[in-house]
Amino acid sequence: MGTEITGIEVDELLTVAFDTTEAEDDPEYIITLRDAADAVKETYAPVLSEEKERVQAAGGLYVMGTNRHESSRIDQQLRGRAG
Repeated sequence: MGTEITGIEVDELLTVAFDTTEAEDDPEYIITLRDAADAVKETYAPVLSEEKERVQAAGGLYVMGTNRHESSRIDQQLRGRAG
């Protein structure tokens, strides 16, 4: 049928599509994923901006990591997003 892909590989692809800037050597599928991610972000921007304001007004978020991810890159990314 097609090529098998693991959940971790899908997560890695989506992370690249959502979190990196474009490079000249990006494969077409990454560009397509990035375009789709941008469309999703644009669609939900009004809802998320209201939610962000409510969260900040309530004092922000507290993130407690209890387990490490298989990928140290993802662990670092989560720490960075937590502030």
